[in-house]
Parts: sequence; structure tokens; C-alpha cells
Amino acid sequence: MVSIHVNVGPGRCIGPEAFYYGKSVQGKVLAECIQKELHRIPEIRKRTIKTGRYYLLTHTSMPCVIVETGFINNPAERKKLLDKKYQQVLARAISQGILEYLREKENIPQEKKGFGPLFTFFVTLQKKVS
Repeated sequence: MVSIHVNVGPGRCIGPEAFYYGKSVQGKVLAECIQKELHRIPEIRKRTIKTGRYYLLTHTSMPCVIVETGFINNPAERKKLLDKKYQQVLARAISQGILEYLREKENIPQEKKGFGPLFTFFVTLQKKVS
């Protein structure tokens, strides 16, 4: 499960970050895959994944990640977050991270597509976002 949010923080915090439940090995792998793809966005602040004890993370039976796409209280980042093209860049990075996680989890070679309904869904989603 991937839940997408915007963050708020002290001062001039900036950049997207992924949270996972500390006891979830697969949640950590999913967060790492997503964060790695977010780091590919040019001029983005490279934040690290973090553990969290949010209800959503602790009360799911599947790997779960909360992606905070940026800090809405930072005026410069808020402007980017409201931009449709930047939203597409974020969506593409998140979907690429999910695809990478699924490939690792299912040990699916990158060049193969269409393995199972969930993988097919994300490949289709990726094509629409691109």
C-alpha cells in the first residue's frame, strides 16, 4: 500500500520522503525503492527514508509506505507541488519505485512485463503518467 501526502515541518524543510513501519522488512524495501526514484528528480533535496508509527503503517497486513511529496508550508515547494507537470514527475517517480519493488519482490527481469494483475496495473499506470 502506498499512501501519498504532503508534509508540514519546521522552518524551511524541503523534499519528498517515504515512511515505513520499522518492523516491516518489505515496507522498508518498498520505501527504499520509492525514495531511490524520487532522488532521480533533478534539483530535489535528497532525504532519507524514515520509520514511523502512524496508524496506517502499523495497522496493515501488507507492506505499507507513506510518501510525503514535499513540505506545503515551504513557499517554494508549495509552488512546485501545485504545478501539474511537477505532480506528474512525482507520480512517475513513485510508480517507478513501486515497479522496482515488484520486480525485486517477484524477481521479475526488467525487460519482462505483464506478470500478474498488480504488475500489469502499474505498468499501465506508468505508461499513462509518462
